[in-house]
Amino acid sequence: MYDPSAGPRDEPNCWSTKIPDTEVHDAAGPANRFFYLVAEGTNPGGGKPSSPVCAGGPDSVTGLGIRTAGRIWMTALMQKTSFWEYADARVATLNAVTQLYPGDCARFDTVKAAWDAVSVPAQAAEPGRPGDCGQPAPSFSLDVTPASVETPPGGTAASTVVTRTTSGDPQDVTLTASGVPDGARAVFDPPSVETGASSVLTLSTAEDTPPGTHRITVTGTGTDGNSRDPPSR
Repeated sequence: MYDPSAGPRDEPNCWSTKIPDTEVHDAAGPANRFFYLVAEGTNPGGGKPSSPVCAGGPDSVTGLGIRTAGRIWMTALMQKTSFWEYADARVATLNAVTQLYPGDCARFDTVKAAWDAVSVPAQAAEPGRPGDCGQPAPSFSLDVTPASVETPPGGTAASTVVTRTTSGDPQDVTLTASGVPDGARAVFDPPSVETGASSVLTLSTAEDTPPGTHRITVTGTGTDGNSRDPPSR
């Protein structure tokens, strides 16, 4: 679903005016990708594949989780008529968000961005952004790559912490690490970044650092007071 064109049927990833003349199963490619983006986002991490947006789409989409995506899609399907096009599906899913999550700007924005990401154009019949949203609240996402590193006792290993602005204006994010084992150190360079920038996390172990697998959680705290953990750690 993250890349329908990679499947055996070579389904299109992006909607186009050719879709109405495409075989019905093949024409489902953009819808499948829309669902993946709502559930997982463009860069979910945790070993899940990325799904780049189509030309002219948003920079990125932040997933809502498969349960939320399923609720939205199933509620939209309850509005389905005997003749349905992508334009109708877009309107129905945005109506479903406003029905299931009244005033929830983040979920509304994600569904809208996911349709934009597969090139389904905006429709006159679709609902507007909830009236109490105002401007998008500043928000950001965090990812660590590689998610796992290995080092011998007394050695070092590094990962890159990638931040992205997902809504609103960029903000400063302070990075911290928890779960670091005894004798080890976690150092960020730099320790604070503006969203959209990256930091290098260097893990240093001592000769007496306990062997084994250790789960270290990276947390970013923004100037909005909210914290984010990456999907992969």
